[in-house]
Amino acid sequence: MNRKLRILHFIYDHPDNPWCGGGGARRTWEINSILASRYDITVFCGGFPGAVPQEEPFKVRFLGKSRNYIESRLKFMVKSHGLNVEKYDLVVEDFSAYSPTFPLVSDQPLVTILHLYHKMQALRNRGLFGLIAIASERVLLSRRQSVITVSEHLRPALNSDARVEVIGQGVNIPTGMPPSAEDYVLFLGRLDIRHKGLDILVQAWAQLPPELCAMPLYIAGSGAEAQIRALVQESGARNVHLTGRLNHTEALSTLNRAAFLCMPSRIEGSPLVIAEAFALGKPVIVSSIPALKALVPHGIAGLHVPPEDSYLLSRAVERLLTDSTLRRQLAKGARELGSKYSWEEVAKKQEAFYLECLEENRLRK
Repeated sequence: MNRKLRILHFIYDHPDNPWCGGGGARRTWEINSILASRYDITVFCGGFPGAVPQEEPFKVRFLGKSRNYIESRLKFMVKSHGLNVEKYDLVVEDFSAYSPTFPLVSDQPLVTILHLYHKMQALRNRGLFGLIAIASERVLLSRRQSVITVSEHLRPALNSDARVEVIGQGVNIPTGMPPSAEDYVLFLGRLDIRHKGLDILVQAWAQLPPELCAMPLYIAGSGAEAQIRALVQESGARNVHLTGRLNHTEALSTLNRAAFLCMPSRIEGSPLVIAEAFALGKPVIVSSIPALKALVPHGIAGLHVPPEDSYLLSRAVERLLTDSTLRRQLAKGARELGSKYSWEEVAKKQEAFYLECLEENRLRK
């Protein structure tokens, strides 16, 4: 009897990781849940307090017990090097510049999934700690030969000889969602002030005319909550509410009640929350960095503003708050784009790439 092909998947992140829990983890869970009926899949993640191994629909294990974020990252990086990967047919890694894995010691085919490329931005955002990201991108990422990127703008980060496939995000909107509403303006994501531009968002909100602040700003997610509260107090921004960490269902319900989404990020890959916003018919205001410009057509499904510019972000927010016709027009465009996102299609493309790499490896032997 033919056995199932065995896939080993490294990803530091996990949907329940209190320090991370981003779109990469959601993508890993959605795709591997679809592929698990055909493959024997084991996912290794970074450890965190309360981490629970999983058996179905695919296996999940953790590399080391950890009390804090830095310890968790380091243990994931070190312990990935000691794993025996020979019993697997294919190794997959979600590349993390801050905790890279080292599965290249074997002859097993390796597929790298790239969500983000930091470059020198890592030094500006993380200080000397950013040197780890710069070094791993220059030394390790440049050697990867079979790569899936979530966005076309990431292709230049890779070796020109590498096999590269651009496979975007999918969406899974559960049935029984509450009715759509326009109760607030929303930021939804990891509360990383520097990466996500949350300082710019708070400054922009503080510059709005007082009467427009009758509609609140919700900042949803976990992370630097104390620092954000301090920014709000210092700026004098009115009617700003932090929701804390939300599970996926809660996040989608919160998104469905927003008038529109704001993402003034300094660095991004291909944020899953934008695909989810589009599927729910929610316009998005984004900073005009390459990753976000590629996802959000200006004037069709959202608006672009220059990065680092709180004044122009404030004017864009004011425009959408006061122009209901434009808001409806952008919502329609967003929903049309959102109808094209499908995890089933993403899984089909990713599986095809896996099989191509396996066949190429077989022919080389």
